[in-house]
Formats: sequence, structure tokens, C-alpha cells
Amino acid sequence: MAIVVVQFLTIDNPLVLAVVIISAILIALTIGTMIIVFVKRDTPVIKSASPLYCQMMLVGMILAYLTFIPYIGQPTHLSCMAPVVMGALSFAIVFGCVFLLPCLSSKAPNSISFSM
Repeated sequence: MAIVVVQFLTIDNPLVLAVVIISAILIALTIGTMIIVFVKRDTPVIKSASPLYCQMMLVGMILAYLTFIPYIGQPTHLSCMAPVVMGALSFAIVFGCVFLLPCLSSKAPNSISFSM
């Protein structure tokens, strides 16, 4: 019978620590951007970009930055499945907002045609 050694990522690893620090910095910058978008939501530039979709994209980006965190520590069923769901959800939120915004704006009324 062979002995199986299970190795997993720990926070003691310098590479893991670097990725966590970079992720935390990016999350802080994204939250700062969310605050700026919320405060300046009445300016013409933010109004033309739709503050709601900007906020939704930023939430999707924060979710993408958090995707690495469940890999740290002892692997469980939840920690193996969560990054897949988080990655797919963040991708769907961000790119859904990117592709949906031009279709709903009044400047591009015929950007999608459903006729055959």
C-alpha cells in the first residue's frame, strides 16, 4: 500500500502571499473606484457610462480577484468548487455588462436585430 502525501497551498508560501497581497491591493483599488463612481454618478461622464452597469462590472471584478482565495488551505469539496463558480459568475457579470450596455443605450437602437 502506497502512502499518499497531500500537498496544498499555505499562506506561508511566499508566492501565495504575493498573490494574496496583489489581490487585496486590486480589491482596494476597485472599491475606491466604486466609491468614486457612486459619488460622481451625477456627472455627465458617469451618466453616459451608466453608473449601475459600472458598479455591476466592478462587483464582478472583485469577485474575480477573490477567486484565488479558496485554493489556500486544506482542500475541501467547497473550496474546490467555489473558484469555478466564482470565475464563471464574475466572467458572466463583467462581459454581460460590457456587451449589454451598447444594446440598451439610446445611441445604438438597432445594434441587435432579432429578425430572420
